[in-house]
Amino acid sequence: MIYQKSYILMRNNNLRIQFASSIQLIKSQIQYLFFQINLVLQKNKKMFNKRILKEETDFIDHPLDGIRIVNLGIQWEIDLKGPENSPYKNGSFKLTADMHNYPYDGPKFHFVTPIFHPNISQNGEIAPEVIGVGINQWSPKNLMRDILQRIQAILIKPDVNDASNPEALELYKTDIGKYNERASGELKQHQH
Repeated sequence: MIYQKSYILMRNNNLRIQFASSIQLIKSQIQYLFFQINLVLQKNKKMFNKRILKEETDFIDHPLDGIRIVNLGIQWEIDLKGPENSPYKNGSFKLTADMHNYPYDGPKFHFVTPIFHPNISQNGEIAPEVIGVGINQWSPKNLMRDILQRIQAILIKPDVNDASNPEALELYKTDIGKYNERASGELKQHQH
């Protein structure tokens, strides 16, 4: 009987040791997995930070006419002057660029200053396809400098194939004079 109890205790002890060993093995595998995930995240973060920093430095060293970056980081604030040969001349617009997943996804732009334009919705969102940042168009090779120049270009000549503001598009197509008058009139209302 004593022998049987000793055997049972020894067997239970062996099971505990095996169980503890299994738990320890699982713990070490989980720790290794988290370590690997952290390495990947750090590598991506460094790449992201390097890319943003490189483009920010490029803007400081080689500014674009009519575009000034006010605040940098993952949420850019941009001052954009209205192009001369557009109804927005002599105006100034504030935009934001959300770059949380940049350069893996295209930035999301928003006009903070209201604007009457066929490719910009009434809440300030720019049609991403018009400036080359749509889901099917995006490539991490795209640069913010080029995208901002496309925004300037659509202020001069809207893309009539992609309307974010149907009312503005209709007026642009049917009576460009009235469109220019309304766009410049609304611009004057919202300038500080």
